[in-house]
Amino acid sequence: MNSNVVQFPITMADPQISTLQSIGAAYLAAWQTQHYAFLPALHQLLERHAKFFIKRVEEFHRNAERISATIRSNDLDEIIEDIQARRPCGHRRIPDRG
Repeated sequence: MNSNVVQFPITMADPQISTLQSIGAAYLAAWQTQHYAFLPALHQLLERHAKFFIKRVEEFHRNAERISATIRSNDLDEIIEDIQARRPCGHRRIPDRG
């Protein structure tokens, strides 16, 4: 049986995107300024790390946009608003999509 339900663990920590961005920027700056160009292996390692962090942050952004679009398309944003406003979730009728 296939299901479209996705459950995230409650204990899952939020990804610290700003931290990843700052780490990636530091690696990128060190690589671009060629601070360690006299050590080719280290210089290449900086390049790989910089590209890795940039790619991961872009991936986080894409996944966040996808999840946000899924929530909006399923009217879950209204349910979240109700929960945050401490209103009963059934106080308005969610349109039937069938």
